Amino acid sequence: MAAFGGVAAGSWLGGFLADHHGVRDALLVSAVLQLGVISLTRWLPLRGSNNLDLMPFSGRKPIEAKVAPDRQNSPVVLFTEFRIHVADHPKFLGLMQERRRIRGRNGARRWQLLQDMSDPEIWIETIHLRAWSDYLRHRERIAEYEAQLFAQIRALDRGDEAPRIRRFVVAPQSHSTEASVMPTDLA
Repeated sequence: MAAFGGVAAGSWLGGFLADHHGVRDALLVSAVLQLGVISLTRWLPLRGSNNLDLMPFSGRKPIEAKVAPDRQNSPVVLFTEFRIHVADHPKFLGLMQERRRIRGRNGARRWQLLQDMSDPEIWIETIHLRAWSDYLRHRERIAEYEAQLFAQIRALDRGDEAPRIRRFVVAPQSHSTEASVMPTDLA
């Protein structure tokens, strides 16, 4: 918001100064304001971002897929299943909120965390991406610190194996089994 708001306010201010005092003065004021903002970042840095390892994650495993989705027209839904001990739920939920932020930044259109009603230790994370190509880019954007976060989440998992990840593509409309349900169908 600050960047877009700064561009809008700066454009207005630059135009006003150029009209009333000339282009030279408008550029000088702009330069002084930019130096001021840059110096502010020295005293007001973004919290928590200085110690993050932003290098691309190098331990990515290949995707095992028997279906070849259309790269542009196949929406993707991912399900990741965790088994988390009840005592670890608060820590897990805190880590998953950070994961939600990361998923959104990396291109997920929708994110949900579901808890099984019959077994409260089972949690399922779902993310929705617009297309298979978006999912491939999503995987490429994962940084080392994000992989470390997932390792912390995996450490809480009590399942017999690593958390199970399932990838689904939406069936083409002509083959979709989705149908409207009328109230009379429920009788």
